[in-house]
Amino acid sequence: MPIRITGLNSGLDTEALVSELVSAYRAKEQKYEKAQKKLSWKQDAWKELNTKVKGLYDNISNLRFSSAWTAKKTTVSDATKATITASGNAVNGTHMLKVKQLAKGTYITSGELQLSNAQAGEKVTSATTLAELGYSGSGESIQIKDSTGAVVKTINVSESTKITDVVSELNGAGNVKASFDAANQRIFVSANETGTKNAFSLDGSAEALKALGLSADGGARFVTAQDSEIELDGATFTSGTNKYSINGLSIDCLAETGNSEISVTTSTDTQALYDQIKDVISQYNSLMQEMTKLYNADSAKGYEPLTSEEKDAMTDTEVEEWEKKIKNALLRRDDTLDGIMSVMKNSLTSTYYVYNGGAVTYDSKNNYYKCNGEALKDSNGAYITSQSALSSWANANGVKKYSLSSFGIKTEAYASMTSSNTKNSYHIDGDSDDSVSKNNTDVLMNMLNSDPDTVTGFMKQMVSDLYSAIDGKMKSVKGLSSAYTIYNDIEMAQEYSDYTETIKKWEEKVEDMEDSYYKKFAAMESALASLQSQSSSLTSLLS
Repeated sequence: MPIRITGLNSGLDTEALVSELVSAYRAKEQKYEKAQKKLSWKQDAWKELNTKVKGLYDNISNLRFSSAWTAKKTTVSDATKATITASGNAVNGTHMLKVKQLAKGTYITSGELQLSNAQAGEKVTSATTLAELGYSGSGESIQIKDSTGAVVKTINVSESTKITDVVSELNGAGNVKASFDAANQRIFVSANETGTKNAFSLDGSAEALKALGLSADGGARFVTAQDSEIELDGATFTSGTNKYSINGLSIDCLAETGNSEISVTTSTDTQALYDQIKDVISQYNSLMQEMTKLYNADSAKGYEPLTSEEKDAMTDTEVEEWEKKIKNALLRRDDTLDGIMSVMKNSLTSTYYVYNGGAVTYDSKNNYYKCNGEALKDSNGAYITSQSALSSWANANGVKKYSLSSFGIKTEAYASMTSSNTKNSYHIDGDSDDSVSKNNTDVLMNMLNSDPDTVTGFMKQMVSDLYSAIDGKMKSVKGLSSAYTIYNDIEMAQEYSDYTETIKKWEEKVEDMEDSYYKKFAAMESALASLQSQSSSLTSLLS
């Protein structure tokens, strides 16, 4: 910006005059600057909210599938003998288990190594050679053989071969692990895995193996590899490890039971299912409360983002409160927000017939009702295609229709609560963590204990519908937008860019107007200077 010295001859405050003359244009510029700032805050508000909606969307994704609603638990009569977990497809009931033997891997503990000509207190180290251990051969080797007797690796040895060389070669033999323990003066060699298929043996130079303490006459102790063996409900199973996976049971054997048996009871983990349902409801409540608060926010009419000059005239606290008022109201009565709230609320108010552990749904592609993937048919074998036919089928088969309230899960509005931001929140009767409903009868847990299939069938469908509702909102955003957004972020970004261009144009217009006025005032000052000069000259002549 050029440095201007004005008003020398006229005595006028040219800066103030020019500022006043262009004030209307500068007000236009500031109007767009404020609108852009407000848009920026709105973008941030949507980004934060969208992250939370996407979080719920991701968290319930797996809950659309039956596998997520088949929690099982096991009780073992003697947990010191085996630990057992059950997958969703494990059969409820009591099983009898006998651990006849544990799996073992080949294990060799060498005899205590000694130097052939040791001085008092002198010990074997990893750098000790075979010659120092009493070996005097040459051109010999040690073979490592697998369970079939095939040679896996050959280690050539001589008097200069060191213990560390042998250990290193053993470790390079695939399924074998070796180490030298200097404190105990022994070499340890073991199979990396248990079972007879992973067994190994050492063969070759008897003198070298003796010197290394890895043969019987060298003091070695051997553990022979063996497979584990169990009996489950009278049937015998073997494995190269101590782990089994049988009909949904994951069994980890810890100790042999001898001739006795231990009992394994498998049942539905109702507490895990309860916690899972409670978690979904809690996530929904938290998000719905926040969206409701944003939608019902107090109006910020008359509040606009502050200019630098306006901020200078206020305290920091006043500025913070002013901007907070605007930010809180950015999504007030927003149609997009109302849309996502509506579809989410509708998903949780849906009702379903539940039959054989599955919810009845309408297949719009084939135009009939189905359950558990199968089309429903009436007594005459005709597909059920209408609501009336479905109602008749349900009555004939004793199939009931359920809603969340059927399981003791109700909204605050249902429970006669008054808070406007929490009226759409759900409460689980008997939930000890909920002051609203903790004294009510625990319907949900009672139904999980008596009829878990009905509860999980309903919940799976409800969560699936909630997921689809959010997914549909993400896909229904008009125009181009990024994936997994419930608002048109790209359109807002373009609007922000448009404001930048508009503001730039108004800045240029204000600068042009200022330059124009300054030129006019400069011309006036020049004319006044000339007039004053002429007046002075005339006065001088007359005097």
